[in-house]
Amino acid sequence: MRVSHILLVFLILIIYVHSIPVQKTQEKSDSPNSISSLIERYRRSTIGDAPMKWRWFLFIFLYGLLIMLSVIACFLWKYYKSKRRSAPPNRRTEESDATSGGQEPTPDQISLISNDSSILEEHLNNELDQKDCPENLKELPIHERIHYLSYNSKYEIDEKNLKKIKIFLGKGTFGIVYKDSLRKANGKNENDPSEWIDVAVKECTSKLDREKVQMFYEELKIMCKIGRHPNVLALVGATTTKMGAKRTLIITELIEGKDLLKFLRKRQKKYVKKFVNSETGDSGYLLPNSSKRKKENNILDDNLDVISTFDLLSFAYQIANGMEYLAKVPLVHRDLALRNVLIKHNKIIRISDFGLSKRHLDNKEYYKPRDIGSTELPICHVSPESFKSNKFTQKSDVWSFGVCLFEIFSLGETPYEGQNLYTLIQYLDQGNRLKIPDNCHPDVANIMKLCWNSDPDIRPDFAMCKEYFESHLEKSASMLLTEIKQKLRNEAVEQEKLEDWIKKDGTLHNNAN
Repeated sequence: MRVSHILLVFLILIIYVHSIPVQKTQEKSDSPNSISSLIERYRRSTIGDAPMKWRWFLFIFLYGLLIMLSVIACFLWKYYKSKRRSAPPNRRTEESDATSGGQEPTPDQISLISNDSSILEEHLNNELDQKDCPENLKELPIHERIHYLSYNSKYEIDEKNLKKIKIFLGKGTFGIVYKDSLRKANGKNENDPSEWIDVAVKECTSKLDREKVQMFYEELKIMCKIGRHPNVLALVGATTTKMGAKRTLIITELIEGKDLLKFLRKRQKKYVKKFVNSETGDSGYLLPNSSKRKKENNILDDNLDVISTFDLLSFAYQIANGMEYLAKVPLVHRDLALRNVLIKHNKIIRISDFGLSKRHLDNKEYYKPRDIGSTELPICHVSPESFKSNKFTQKSDVWSFGVCLFEIFSLGETPYEGQNLYTLIQYLDQGNRLKIPDNCHPDVANIMKLCWNSDPDIRPDFAMCKEYFESHLEKSASMLLTEIKQKLRNEAVEQEKLEDWIKKDGTLHNNAN
């Protein structure tokens, strides 16, 4: 681009110099038909005899045009750089590969990203906090009134309370996630381990992309509104440019385990099938006999290397439990899939990534329809009506829950494997559905089919799904259900303790709408 600028400058100078009249020293040797004579006649017929002011006008005009082209070129170059920064890993240059392709960035690279202060981010943080929500919109799911939600400043923490160890955990399309340690807001002794907690920190790295910065900040506002539930990933706190911080960070509880999909796939060969045909018993499950049951207080083994049918039922129940809570917020998730469900060391799950808060542009499981805007949709999990209209409801989330059940009881098989995903909606419109996994109880198969009904009104809601799995567990493994509920109560207590890391003495906090 610099070379082209230089060429343009030279071209303008040549034109200008060429337009200056030369002293005419009539060459007697020149014949009227010589080449030099013809050139001189042509020059004089165009600009040679023009007044000097017109030649200056021509020079100024061309030079102004050059400046305008330079400004446009600089704008396009900045736009191109921002696109490269936010491009999928397989489209990035070697320069950006240090933070893509699953490679861990160095602390210096993370620091470089962190110090990239953005005026756009600060502007959006203020622009998106519109506080006057019309009465007729207050009952809508929060993703439909996101612009009327305000950031709840009670979650604001002092970035100085982060230890800044920055252990890389992963990356999304517009941000990175790293492990860090957070000190209590009113901590008195920084050497006291009880004043520190491990957290996951998410930071937006696409600060020149307005849409992605907006989505990042909207995710934060959604998490503020959601609150805490033992089956939902909890927000610990945040730093925002709105409140004077250098950058916006989303700080959540740290879940050391992987997502549930990877967890199941890795343990397919370790699966213990505690399941028999329904004809052999009322429940259809192979339970411990009476003498063994006295010795086994825990049916749900906390050992992550052991997985049984009871674990699968537990995961299904917990997802329904968490989604029932989100439906009451109300929040439509829009991207419910096992890849967005995290598992803890005690086999308690957390639902994360609320409402297409991330764009998985490098993920083949997402597809961007041509005629419904710019939203990428999760192909295998999205309901047919949402794919066609780009409108999401609790019932479209229920369809996704049915696909999650398939993933759970197939131990992580890929939905619609072998099916052309770009003709999937046509395939479903013809009445085709996922096969029922071999590890699936007939009653569970029935609720899967209900979740996949083409009529959203016939599908159950999440309260019904939770009630179904609760009654199913009560009938087949009541001890398991009791244990799960106790674990969830313990998790709720632990989540409440997170308040100690954001609570500030003598400080009043405004509430989100």
